[in-house]
Amino acid sequence: MKKVIFALIAVLLVGWGGYTLFKNKKAIDAASQKKEEQMVIPVLIETVKRQTISSDFSYIGTFMPNREVAIGAEGQGKLVKVMVKEGDYVKQGQVLAKIDDEMLRIKLQAEEAALETQKAALQTAMNAQSSAQNGVETAQTMLNKSKKDLERFENLLKENATTDIAVQNAKIGVTQAENGLNQAQMAVKQAIMGVEQARFGIKQAETQIASTNKMIEQTQLKAPVSGVLTSRMFDLGSMVGPGAPLGMVTDVSTLKLTVMIPEADILKFSEGQKVGVKTDIYSDKTFGGTVSLISVKSDNAHSYKMEVAVANSGDSPIKAGMYGRLTGETKGGVEGIFIPRNVLVGSIQEPKVFVVQGSKAVLKPIVLGVSSGDWLEVKEGLTEGEQLVTSGQINLDNGSPVTIQLQGALGAK
Repeated sequence: MKKVIFALIAVLLVGWGGYTLFKNKKAIDAASQKKEEQMVIPVLIETVKRQTISSDFSYIGTFMPNREVAIGAEGQGKLVKVMVKEGDYVKQGQVLAKIDDEMLRIKLQAEEAALETQKAALQTAMNAQSSAQNGVETAQTMLNKSKKDLERFENLLKENATTDIAVQNAKIGVTQAENGLNQAQMAVKQAIMGVEQARFGIKQAETQIASTNKMIEQTQLKAPVSGVLTSRMFDLGSMVGPGAPLGMVTDVSTLKLTVMIPEADILKFSEGQKVGVKTDIYSDKTFGGTVSLISVKSDNAHSYKMEVAVANSGDSPIKAGMYGRLTGETKGGVEGIFIPRNVLVGSIQEPKVFVVQGSKAVLKPIVLGVSSGDWLEVKEGLTEGEQLVTSGQINLDNGSPVTIQLQGALGAK
């Protein structure tokens, strides 16, 4: 009897448990269906279309000096004179300071005296050469006369009109005249050598003088370029020499605005292009600039270095290190598919957008092109006529059910 009672109790418990599970499942299914009905997300959409928009650009950069050149000493010694102070405007080649050159000037005086001595020696050698050449002419005249006398005596001897002794004496006269001519010619050669030696001595003296003058010139510290003396690391009595820089001259007559241009925008620019440049300090003034350099290699962020040359203004001077903005507009605008920047999901590096297909939101990757203010060009990923989610995408997942609250045509303002 007890076994029957226990069996009935077990059957009742199992039945009650099954009924409870069935009842709970119905409740869960109903709640799930209700939740799905509540998760339909309202969105705003706009229809994608091609359009032409003005391509404005604005990039922030820093003004750099046109040139910044270090001052260096060519000579060595102690500074005995300083003519400028930091902050002075200097011209290229202007003497800034002077190294002691007293010993060099004494050396120069000795070399100039040696030059005068060599010039006097040259004059003496040239006089000797002239005298020797006159001696050759005289000796040649004597030789010619002696030869004629010998010829005359030989003819007389044939007619027995003179003696053998007279003929022999004439021959001796010819020999003596020839020796005299040889000696005169040797004297000319020696005189020519004396002239050449004197001329060589003059060249040596002139070379030494030129070298000393160059050394004296190198005792002057000169401005390498025109500009402002922004650093002076020398003073009266300083010992200087070739090597370490002694100061800096900064040329700000023209400045270079250095900006980094993203890869997507770099083709907007070309060297020689005229652009506008603004500064915070002169917010109401636009300076004319010319693109002077575009780097051929990007940095790790795929941006390219570009320099814009800007002539400094006398009434609105720009200082190196100030911030500047490169502003302008691409002529003719850009034609393509453009979307607002705020519809992007994810980053610029991996951009995506939501479009509505049927009653669901679909997440699509896209490829961006140029940018213009808050508008981004879409090179790939979107086609005309698609319904782009422009508001409400923050609540969406790929495949989320949506309901359209407002629809319009996408257009850049």
